[in-house]
Amino acid sequence: MTVSALLDRINVINIEGNPSCEITSVVTDSRKLAEDCFFLCIVGANFDGHSALGEAVKKGAAAVLVQEGIDISAVRDTLRKNGVVIVTVRDTREAMGPVAAAWFGHPAEKLKTIGITGTKGKTTTTYLVKSMLESAGHRCGLVGTIEIITGKRTIASKNTTPESYALQEYFAEMVESGCDTVVMEVSSQGVAAERHAGLAFSVGVFTHLTRDHLDFHGDMERYYLAKRRFFEEALLPGGALMAGSDAWSARLV
Repeated sequence: MTVSALLDRINVINIEGNPSCEITSVVTDSRKLAEDCFFLCIVGANFDGHSALGEAVKKGAAAVLVQEGIDISAVRDTLRKNGVVIVTVRDTREAMGPVAAAWFGHPAEKLKTIGITGTKGKTTTTYLVKSMLESAGHRCGLVGTIEIITGKRTIASKNTTPESYALQEYFAEMVESGCDTVVMEVSSQGVAAERHAGLAFSVGVFTHLTRDHLDFHGDMERYYLAKRRFFEEALLPGGALMAGSDAWSARLV
């Protein structure tokens, strides 16, 4: 696959080099750098992928995705001399989801997607919905706080909402194993970290909102707005919105 084929659904600020070059893998972890890979430089809590650009050159990366405003002048000439394509975007974490979706063949578009968010009740609701759908004859994948079920394997969860690259990989496994539907928990922290980027949901469920996670969000208004982003950015036009009976749910509707 070419670099340009992976950039179809993201806003690219600049491209240096030939985006028609072929890549053999998409890498978000510098420890997995390989020849002819497309390395996405993600800014994390403990590590900035941009600091591994020199290593990416040594390992033979074909292209890198970098974030606007981060200084890579120390390695830019080296990247150019080695023919590495440099793609600049506003936010590499935001771009990671659409790039991964393209790499895995847009698997979410081949599934009926149901996203469930709210302070409490997400896990219970996902299992109830999964059970009802399977009783009705559907083959259903699940992504949640306890586990991820793809039809090929069951994986213990590390986060309620996994990173966007991992999500696309799981969705691709669901499609391969014959799933037609996926039920997924969506956390406000996951939305804040752009883990929903590149996904589109047919149904969005909002259980309710109570005082929690304010150490992360600061106050209830910011907490609510993080939840609302999921519906504004990831619910398909004409998609179904289901909400609880509290005041925050009424406001969302």
